[in-house]
Amino acid sequence: MDNTRTLRRLPISLSVLVVALLLVALLAPLYDFAVISGTGDYGTHHLLAISLRDGEMLAVPHVLYHFFHILLGDALALTYYQTAFALVVVFRVVTAIFIFLTIALNTILPSKLVVLITVAFLSVTPAYLFSELPYNIGYFNYATYHNPTQILLSAFAIPVSLIALRAVVPQPFKNLNQRIFLTILSGLVVLAMSLSKPSYTIALLPGLSLLAVYRLARRLPVDWSLLMLGVILPQAFILLLQYLAAYGNPQIASVRIGFLVFLNHWGIGLAEALAKLFLSVAFPLIVYTLHYMDARKDSYLNMSWLIFGISCIWAYFFYEDGPRLGHGNFVWTAHVALFVLMFSSILFLIKHYTKRPQPESPAPSTGTQHQPELVKEAELN
Repeated sequence: MDNTRTLRRLPISLSVLVVALLLVALLAPLYDFAVISGTGDYGTHHLLAISLRDGEMLAVPHVLYHFFHILLGDALALTYYQTAFALVVVFRVVTAIFIFLTIALNTILPSKLVVLITVAFLSVTPAYLFSELPYNIGYFNYATYHNPTQILLSAFAIPVSLIALRAVVPQPFKNLNQRIFLTILSGLVVLAMSLSKPSYTIALLPGLSLLAVYRLARRLPVDWSLLMLGVILPQAFILLLQYLAAYGNPQIASVRIGFLVFLNHWGIGLAEALAKLFLSVAFPLIVYTLHYMDARKDSYLNMSWLIFGISCIWAYFFYEDGPRLGHGNFVWTAHVALFVLMFSSILFLIKHYTKRPQPESPAPSTGTQHQPELVKEAELN
């Protein structure tokens, strides 16, 4: 690697370190309180991890967090508190680094500003107006802190959404090896995401199918090999196994269709549900409305809105019958879909207000050596 490339990458490397340190400093007290006080689902998933380590079959369709919990806790001889705290902080830092790199490599913002945007995005929480229920049920909080599997899922959701975008709105590959590598990598990341929690999978799978059919009808290109081998088939395979594991015995749990059944179980009516929905999506809705002419052309933003719309169908029309009725597992789909929608809205705003300047072509001259061509960096649609 030459000195020029080293100097060019140095600010990015330092910025990544700053993002990690700031996020740990800001979020560590929050996670520390949640884990120590038993707030949320940390204790439940710890018991599930112990059951899995003892060889028991789990009735939950996602086990990746529990494997991490077992491996880290046993390898370093950590307590429950230390293991849970370390995992959620690491997951959030990994998420932050990917978000920072995505913004930094696709915009012309200074690294310092991208650091602030990244940290703020992962630190902010909604302004709740209805606080009578635990965790403000009915709101879609993209920055959930009380559920470790949701935190792990968030680390995979944005990378998978970007790969899915490339599959339905294809970009050229440099060579066959790059195509094979991305397809295999995509399959692995999709499998990891689905094993962390199937919440995003059940919205992404129908969303991509609709987009593929739409583009096929419009005779627009689709990268079918990446879409099928790298995204859809891995999701469908894991989702089938998870469905059998969770609902193989209908007497224990089953999926039912009914409008607002879960929210009604917690005493939330239609008016309050609509108010909480509007407050949850206020930011991306304002962004899209104020910049409608440009927003309607942004493929990533529109795909994110489509998937969020499908996630709302899961949240409001589906529920689990039996003892898991009050868990609201289908509502998690809207939480993670909103997380991706928030990110796509921020990315759209940055690109909208910071247009990348086009380099001027050098004037032809005689007797001078030709300048190397300027290569444009690929941007997200």
